[in-house]
Amino acid sequence: MLGGAVVRLGGKAGVAAEATVQLPLPQLLAGQVPLRFALATEPADALRELTIVHHDGADAVLHATVQGKRGTEVRFTLASVVLLAERSDAAGTEAEGFLAATPCAEADDAAIRRLAGELAPEQAAPSVLAKALQPWIAAQPRQQRPTTLDAKALLTSGNHGICTMHANFAAAVLRSRNVPTRQLAVIPTNGMRLEMHRIVAFAADGRWQRFDPSGVHAEVPMRTCDSVVVACTSIEDERLGGKLRIGAPLGCPYGQELEIVRGQAFPFGPEFFWTQARPLGAFAVDDASLAAASAAWR
Repeated sequence: MLGGAVVRLGGKAGVAAEATVQLPLPQLLAGQVPLRFALATEPADALRELTIVHHDGADAVLHATVQGKRGTEVRFTLASVVLLAERSDAAGTEAEGFLAATPCAEADDAAIRRLAGELAPEQAAPSVLAKALQPWIAAQPRQQRPTTLDAKALLTSGNHGICTMHANFAAAVLRSRNVPTRQLAVIPTNGMRLEMHRIVAFAADGRWQRFDPSGVHAEVPMRTCDSVVVACTSIEDERLGGKLRIGAPLGCPYGQELEIVRGQAFPFGPEFFWTQARPLGAFAVDDASLAAASAAWR
């Protein structure tokens, strides 16, 4: 997995500026274990401190504090090796927390509830509704340019190929049918260079089952090896997505790409954030190997 980000420092002219930038990390999950992670900055002496923080009690994120003169462009380069195995995460009591309507995923909206009924019978399994969502989203003609990325925006603007909007919409539709659904920021392992890709995971049969509303991955559920998860979005992250913040449109959940935690810095340039992942090798992984790798990463 490779990635990068660029920020430009603000502050007063002639005075040293300092800012803390939050960057995503590959997560430790049932079928995913980071083995190695490295980060570099350019200029090299801009990096003052690097800290791993457990955001919202779940995700591990990277806080990088950088320093320089006003206008200094700081470039981050990230690299990681991640072990992927076909294991799904258990959906325990925490799953009930992922039924809420949020500013990103308006599960209580009447039009969204009505559409869920049109796509699949109420007694249908969550996977049936998920499979029906993919072609419905793909078939929506472009209308007006979206000004937000929340679920309801898809109903008025159509499909503009924005995966964040698709994930918000899928989460809203599934939650409207009382299916716990959480959003994930992932890097597909297909070698494509992109900012970030968003999918969802719905709780069914006691497990979290991944699903790509954009149809980049057609299988429902998706395989673990199809993507590297770099953020498990919380309900609070979605609520924060309804507030204006630097570098993110309304309806974009918190922590999807980079976030400015402290100080004055601004995402900069056409590639202010990018990621890429591809397989390095394929081999069988047993539970003992996964456990040992997980212990080492912790």
